[in-house]
Amino acid sequence: FLRSLFFLKELVNASIIHEIYQDSILCPILPGDTTWQRRFYDVMLNGCLPVVLEWPAVNDESTKSWHDKRIGIPKVYPFIDSIDYSDFVITAPVDHQNETNLTCLLKAMKDILSNPKELRRRQMAMKEAVPYFTFGLGSEAHRFKDAFTKLLDTLQKRLHRHHRRN
Repeated sequence: FLRSLFFLKELVNASIIHEIYQDSILCPILPGDTTWQRRFYDVMLNGCLPVVLEWPAVNDESTKSWHDKRIGIPKVYPFIDSIDYSDFVITAPVDHQNETNLTCLLKAMKDILSNPKELRRRQMAMKEAVPYFTFGLGSEAHRFKDAFTKLLDTLQKRLHRHHRRN
């Protein structure tokens, strides 16, 4: 019984969180325990643009990281060779002198909100990418592109590149 109550409470909390995401334009994604964050995808699936802190990646200053563990974006996020995350993710470069100062996050959000055309462009770019972060279900699932389609496309491109090299 207690387990059922706990599960019900979690479902209600998740429902409320998704409603908040749906009612929001920008959703800050602060670093958590892991480099990949489920909430990063949850906000996009609910129509909210992710706003992330940005660091230079460890061992590769040309690559950025959206986590304080500084693992490069290409090693963490899927389909990096075909989805340009910079088209829709709003980044806030961290102040290296004071990494606990989050005013960079507020500035990034104010900047994008003050430019409605850029905001709309990013929303439309995210709308194009979002289907690739879901898996279709039901008898009509094969009619729409999803994560499985994107995975097959990625494998096909890699095989094609491999065959061209050999």
